[in-house]
Amino acid sequence: MKELVKIDKKFIPTQRGQSLYLRPFTFGSSNFLGVQASPEYNFIIITSPVASYYAQGIQPIKILVSDEYVRAVRGGLG
Repeated sequence: MKELVKIDKKFIPTQRGQSLYLRPFTFGSSNFLGVQASPEYNFIIITSPVASYYAQGIQPIKILVSDEYVRAVRGGLG
């Protein structure tokens, strides 16, 4: 990731409230479609310059967090 940020240095915004978004992700890449763990995976990191989502800048927001409903099974990823 450090090497990727060096490569994309020219895309890092310099204004307050902006940043370089880093998104690492993994996906199974074998040629099998079904319910089983993939024997092959790709690990990819994408970068993108971003500005604040909100016109008033970075402000705390209220969220509702639930420990009863989750996006993934226990031990899994959402």
